[in-house]
Amino acid sequence: MAWTSDEDEAVRHILLAWETLSPGDLSTLSFILKHPGGRLATAEGSANCTMWENFERLGWARSVDIGLPPPARFFEVTEDGYGYIPRFIERFHLGPVFDRPTQPSAG
Repeated sequence: MAWTSDEDEAVRHILLAWETLSPGDLSTLSFILKHPGGRLATAEGSANCTMWENFERLGWARSVDIGLPPPARFFEVTEDGYGYIPRFIERFHLGPVFDRPTQPSAG
């Protein structure tokens, strides 16, 4: 897959954000990829939001306005995204991160 310079930049931002995603972020991504038509909520400015904004730059997701003000942001996966996101995860060997176990909380 060859990308334009803008797409290269989006990929770079996704990969940088990926390592800081929470188990909940990864679980939500896994869920939405298995259940087409779903929408997800994230907080503006978070690593998860950065990832979704860059998926949007690649045409793999789109913002959805449901009438709630920031910092809430909502996204859905595009038809292309359902094909490309799993391949992206595989291409960049993100599977172990995608499947990482939840860390027990201290307390």
